Amino acid sequence: MPIIVDPAGPMSANEELALDGLQLNDGTSFMLEEFSCPPPARLLEWIRSADSDGSLLAREPPSENREITARILIMPQVTMNLALAKVGQIVDKLEEAKRNPLGINLVWQSADATLTGTFKVLYGEVTEMPVTFESGWFAKAPTVGIKLTCAPFMEGTEVASVASATSTEPVVTVELANVPGDVTALARIIVTDNATQSRRLVRVGMESRHYPLTAPPALLVLSNTLVTTGFSGTYAVRSGSYSGSGPIRATLATQPVAVCGTGNLAHVGTFRVFARVWASAATVRTRLSWSEGAGPMRANMYTTPPVVNNWAEIDLGLITIPEKVLGTQRWTGQIEAYTTVIGDTLDVDYVYLVPAAEGYAEVRGTYSYRPGVTVARDEFTGRTAGAVLGGTAAPLGGTWTTSGVATDFAAVDLPLAGDETVSRGTVSDAGARYAILGATNYEGSEVGVNVQVTKGRAEPWLIARYVDGSNFLAASLRYSNPAWRVFAYVGGVTTVLGEVPLALRFVAYKMRVVVLASGQMTATLLSAEGVTLATINAYHASLATGGALASGKPGVADQNSFSDASTRYYDNFYAATPAAEPLACHSSQSIEFRSDGIIHEDSTGTYWGPPPAARGGDMFIQPAGTRGRKSRIAVVARRNDTLVTADDNIADSTTCSVTYTPRYLVVPRG
Repeated sequence: MPIIVDPAGPMSANEELALDGLQLNDGTSFMLEEFSCPPPARLLEWIRSADSDGSLLAREPPSENREITARILIMPQVTMNLALAKVGQIVDKLEEAKRNPLGINLVWQSADATLTGTFKVLYGEVTEMPVTFESGWFAKAPTVGIKLTCAPFMEGTEVASVASATSTEPVVTVELANVPGDVTALARIIVTDNATQSRRLVRVGMESRHYPLTAPPALLVLSNTLVTTGFSGTYAVRSGSYSGSGPIRATLATQPVAVCGTGNLAHVGTFRVFARVWASAATVRTRLSWSEGAGPMRANMYTTPPVVNNWAEIDLGLITIPEKVLGTQRWTGQIEAYTTVIGDTLDVDYVYLVPAAEGYAEVRGTYSYRPGVTVARDEFTGRTAGAVLGGTAAPLGGTWTTSGVATDFAAVDLPLAGDETVSRGTVSDAGARYAILGATNYEGSEVGVNVQVTKGRAEPWLIARYVDGSNFLAASLRYSNPAWRVFAYVGGVTTVLGEVPLALRFVAYKMRVVVLASGQMTATLLSAEGVTLATINAYHASLATGGALASGKPGVADQNSFSDASTRYYDNFYAATPAAEPLACHSSQSIEFRSDGIIHEDSTGTYWGPPPAARGGDMFIQPAGTRGRKSRIAVVARRNDTLVTADDNIADSTTCSVTYTPRYLVVPRG
């Protein structure tokens, strides 16, 4: 696409070309004599069979880099040194393009047009600089030819907040229409918390190619639109159900049963399917079976809810529904489940789909342990053997207060020679003996202790937030029905937040609990050498700000309800302020899913950077084209990381807004 400029009139009145801010046709220093920016070549991949006529494209062809050429006249200068310096300005910009991995901008605005196109220059070189009379060299007006290697597509001007939606529904959707351009637009999908609640999971999906222009099928399928006729499930009542008619419940056996069906749905494309369920036991297994059109049923893999006796989200896998060839568009599915313990139940609250083929990404606030700042500790050294723990001062954190059943913890020089620990050997305890360190109530807290049980069926506890004898959070190492478990004791009522069966030995272990101001907690059991043996991730409203256990003191407790002789040793107790909580989206802040990656704001809204854990592709939006194509974006944002904890906060207000930058092959256009 050569553009020849009449040298009798400066081109700046017509064509504008700026290389990283350097105007190449300003009529004072430079004049553009020739400019060519042909579209990039396409890489065609053809598929053919020996038994068929012709070939088909394997995929939408990717593009080569674009090559742009230009010839620039240096306007006559007073001295040749000044003319050479002008040439040097162009060379400096070309060198800058080589140094910048993302390139530099070449902005083109055509004559008498208001639209601009921006090329990303990745490499540039001078291809000609004739030293001749005709070129103007001896008139202190040299001519320079350049060749620029650019990213394939020309970018238009970013269009801000073209679509936005705010909702408290479990799935927030945004529809985009009339997106200009020749190829996919660069996207910025901005998800913002409106509920002053930090989010530990945010997922985004996009559909376009098969998204219908009218009457698009809903992505959220509530229980009142699921089908029970001909299935094992019936409508039931369950607190916390989102669906107005309550969930669908089925009583399970060892033989799989079809709990409920989706009915006939009209989606087209690839989707990841999720369901909100309540399983009565960890032995419940659930899957999705589905068919397209009048085709046979096929089944995805069975999955297990991350928590039981609470609302949980399960990933039912991917489905791909092709566009109909004849008849009416349809796919149908059914939720199937079984258990190893007859009588377990499964409740299904709703099913939802997230588009996965044309853009999918997921960010999690995945917990990874990092040491905190120590605020209390006691290695139990320097105490006289036999001295009780109650009333003694720790090296850091205050004085120990003990209470509960007798007897008290006492200092011993065991279990190994040279050890100094505190111990209890009481049997037939009617309750627990508590040892609480200091008078400070901590919100975010990390608590740890080394413990060893010599024999019997005792139960050492590590207490993370102690309010009083009827209100605390604890993790326990239970030797009766051996397990690592964590529980909240609120108002004298125990709620087990998680339990992992173990094959315990009478050796030393390390117990650690990290509980955060948000109500999230992680309880970890480690070997004496520091190898992780079991981890429980949980959330409980009592642990969050405003809850009964929003803060508390650290400590330990000990109980042996049996008559078995048993000695329990405690050592190296500490409490710390935990490291900052990993979050997908901070309270009242935003996370952006972009064409060049994912970034999120910090808690103050001052700094941006990559989130803690992300998967999925970059986001691009299909242009409307001649068919008037639309796109739909689906957003799911949760307080909890529902892959490992409960899905019990699903109605927080969330905003999704979309900004895009159109891209072109030949010329910028509206």
